[in-house]
Amino acid sequence: MVDLLSRAGHLDCALQLIKAMPFKPGEAILGALLSACIVHQDLEVGERVVKLVSSRVWLKLMESFTSSWQDKNQLK
Repeated sequence: MVDLLSRAGHLDCALQLIKAMPFKPGEAILGALLSACIVHQDLEVGERVVKLVSSRVWLKLMESFTSSWQDKNQLK
């Protein structure tokens, strides 16, 4: 649901949904929202998401972004 809201540009709603979850969001959920913040150029929501991210999740997100960039470079 967070991914769908994020892709549709409803970043505030996606963030509210994350905050209302009864569990801590993982890297897939936070990564979807952070990616959408980049696509939709919403720095304000992006900064609020960053405050929710632990260092462990940051490492996972960086690994996933790095591997996707490497995959794209290999296709060229």
